[in-house]
Amino acid sequence: MILEHIRRKWAVGTYVRVLPHILRKLHGKQRRYTHTQVREAIGAGNLNRKYIEYAFAIYVERSHFIGLKKDPAGSGESYDQLRAEIADKYFSGNAQFTALDCLALASTPSFFRSGNAVGDGGLARFGADEGADDGDD
Repeated sequence: MILEHIRRKWAVGTYVRVLPHILRKLHGKQRRYTHTQVREAIGAGNLNRKYIEYAFAIYVERSHFIGLKKDPAGSGESYDQLRAEIADKYFSGNAQFTALDCLALASTPSFFRSGNAVGDGGLARFGADEGADDGDD
């Protein structure tokens, strides 16, 4: 049970700190992405798929999240529950965050020193250190 909690925390952390860079590299900067784009980016980054519903809650529109067939390993939590959990940990409770907010957070050097980020997750392959604020919002 404790090990499962650690694995989930690690996976969600990579969805917040690594996945926005991969999504940007593959699909450009967007406020939201499709579930297909998120799946593709998770595959490209070789990230853990077990908690993919968190990635969907972070990057996919609510209406598209609700329409997705649950993965067998899914937690069964709702879009709002997942976003609230992520917001509490990374966005001071603001559940209105977007993919652009994740990218900005993940591009902040202090985020990696704060204890919120663990490891590199292959980030360098996706240009995490390039153009953190490239001004093309």
